[in-house]
Amino acid sequence: MTTYDLTLPEGEDLAFTVTVYDSTGALVDLTSYTAKMQFKPNNLGTAVISLSETSGLTLGGVAGTIAVLVPAATTLALEITEGVYDIQINSGTALTIVLGGAWIVERAISQ
Repeated sequence: MTTYDLTLPEGEDLAFTVTVYDSTGALVDLTSYTAKMQFKPNNLGTAVISLSETSGLTLGGVAGTIAVLVPAATTLALEITEGVYDIQINSGTALTIVLGGAWIVERAISQ
């Protein structure tokens, strides 16, 4: 798993793309995969944001990409301001965590 800490700007979209490679450095064809991403206050906590291919995650098939979008309304509504997250892919036979780390909401100063 690759570790990367995220900052979620309050009231703004968080959008980025992850490219998935296998252990040989080849792109992973995500055509038949499912994926999910969860943001939690801690490893055992309840998810405060949950994304999947039907809501916020777009799998790029043979390009091996996962596009992530957390909408501005979601970052604005968060009451918990920090925690942990991960992105998991599932081939149907194996579950792999491709990215994870800490997250924090960057609160707006001026109103």
